[in-house]
Amino acid sequence: MYLQMMPRERMGQDGKALLRSLQNESISLVDLLIRESFQNSLDATLSEVDETLIDVDVKKFSTEKLADVLPGIDDGLRYRYGQQLQTAIVIGDRNTTGLEGSVRDDDGINLRDSNLYKLVYGIAMNQSKEGAGGSWGLGKTSYFRVGPGLVFYYTRVKLDNSSYGERLVASLIENPENPDRLLKKSERGIAWWGTKDSKNQSNYSEPTYPVTDESEISDMLSIFGLQSYSGNETGTRIIIPFVNEQKLLPYKHQDNAPVWQKELSTALDFAIQRWYAPRIENSEYQQRFGSFLRVRLNGEEIDGNSNNTVFNVFTTLYKSALTGNPIGRIQVKEIELRNVTKQGIVGRVAFRVYDLDELQAMGMVYKTPEIYLTMNVSDTEDELSYVNRKFLAFARQPGMVVKYDLDGEWTKDIQVEDGKFLLAFFVPNSKAPLKELYSDPNNDKQFRTLEDYLRGTENADHADWDDITINGGQMTIVRRIKGRILKSINEELRDDEGKQTSVASRMGRKFGSLLLPQRSAGNAARPKANDKPKSGGSNGVKNRRATLNLISTSPKSQTNYQTIYAMDTEVYLAANTVANVQVLIQAASQKFSAAEWEQQTDLLSPFDISNPAVYGDASEKIEVDTLAEYLDQGEFALKNTSTENLTFKLMFELIAERGQHLSPILEITDKTGKKGGE
Repeated sequence: MYLQMMPRERMGQDGKALLRSLQNESISLVDLLIRESFQNSLDATLSEVDETLIDVDVKKFSTEKLADVLPGIDDGLRYRYGQQLQTAIVIGDRNTTGLEGSVRDDDGINLRDSNLYKLVYGIAMNQSKEGAGGSWGLGKTSYFRVGPGLVFYYTRVKLDNSSYGERLVASLIENPENPDRLLKKSERGIAWWGTKDSKNQSNYSEPTYPVTDESEISDMLSIFGLQSYSGNETGTRIIIPFVNEQKLLPYKHQDNAPVWQKELSTALDFAIQRWYAPRIENSEYQQRFGSFLRVRLNGEEIDGNSNNTVFNVFTTLYKSALTGNPIGRIQVKEIELRNVTKQGIVGRVAFRVYDLDELQAMGMVYKTPEIYLTMNVSDTEDELSYVNRKFLAFARQPGMVVKYDLDGEWTKDIQVEDGKFLLAFFVPNSKAPLKELYSDPNNDKQFRTLEDYLRGTENADHADWDDITINGGQMTIVRRIKGRILKSINEELRDDEGKQTSVASRMGRKFGSLLLPQRSAGNAARPKANDKPKSGGSNGVKNRRATLNLISTSPKSQTNYQTIYAMDTEVYLAANTVANVQVLIQAASQKFSAAEWEQQTDLLSPFDISNPAVYGDASEKIEVDTLAEYLDQGEFALKNTSTENLTFKLMFELIAERGQHLSPILEITDKTGKKGGE
């Protein structure tokens, strides 16, 4: 093969920057490797197949044989690794498309659709495939951190003429400031090996392209004890030579480290189960989304029967949440949110409280599931608490566990008894269409489905969901999902224990001082209910630019957790005025906005507003702005675009959470700060 070294250029990242781009101290390197490689394989699955096949192998190879095909670093490899056999990790997929697309830099616009170019030669180039779990972007840098930065890509694809073609390329990313670097002549620490148009071995700046000669590819694969794909097989192999076991197994030599921190194949086995057990041979997943996952490790199949007990429990929870059908003593609750989806729930949470003795009887060796779920484990038990713990997993459509939340935001207010563990799994309704607030083409970001939004909340490592902004406004879908899960699980656990209490009394105990009247409360001045604006123009209310009067209210619909009221109001808005309509929460003598309520109580507002609409002649002159102020915060904006003072009919829905005893207050506020009516 021929060497190409990337020259220094303006705005160009070097190897040091790229290797730093995906740093996640909460996830071990072996976990990052499995998460990223498997997700890329699953995203490339052929549409017509029922299963995605992935083989993970730990191979031994000769340094001398590999050095012979890598000019420019051959001497460095021999010097660094000597004559001993070295270790490589091979992750290969089949029933996938392989790395399709153009292989040449000079192919112009076609490179945008080239999966090979995106994975091997590009950086930060996201996938556009619907339901994709990963990207061809920064996540792949985990490959280069496993060894000295050297990675081989082998792929077999189906060509346009229905024949098959093979491609192989090697890439190296390293820190150019490292005195022990392999690329002594490179300023950026980035290089590729392949074929090129000329046969000038010493011109390192000339572009290289993947090797396509099948005989040459076969010879290189044989170095690792591998054979080329054949017949109708298409797919990709990621080959990482010179594995640094100290990076992958940092606690290998500590006496109390768990077994998966001591041996490479076992570490890979546990990483596969930890993140992908819900999709391994899951027929329920297959029926809903396409293909399930079939995995072999060193030739031995990993299936549900061989999974670790803790991962089997989470797989059962996942199936219960996915289907809505509880398995055994598991409980399932549907999670609904106001003003998010056009139809359908946002997901389901499946959960169950387990006794320590029960989990150990099922095969859990240690005293807490935390040891299996915490990736950077240096000690099996001494540093860990194993009572009253809560563990909630969540995953998108690809079936990879995004995160195991251990006593965190998803379960913080849930109480379990001593010696027991709450295990839970949230599965979103990925295909649920979102309301226009999120999908409007005028937004700076558009999300058609809930899956689109959740994918958009993930960083390059896909390790968490964090709400994002649209048009400068903070979205709250994830925050509200967390709040609804807390409420749902708490209600069920209290029912089970016969301790169901009202929301008001629970809040009174927790926030007593907050909800008690302040000494100075007294008879605070408020707009009078009969302070009704006159209709028409300049003869209307003179001392206020905006007022709101409630004409009537009536129940419209009801579910298990909310009641929707139809609100008929009359609004006065002065010429060229913008005002906010907002629902506040009254607790004793105090009033709170949705944001203030959450900050003070750590609870979601029990009230919300939906579907505001203006009726009558004024409808053409009044703009209702729901995008700027966001209905999920319980407010929206009205703008009088005319030069007239207007009185008009405004109708909307007030959504009230059932089972609480707080009072809503409607308020209109002129943007200049003058409050209108309540």
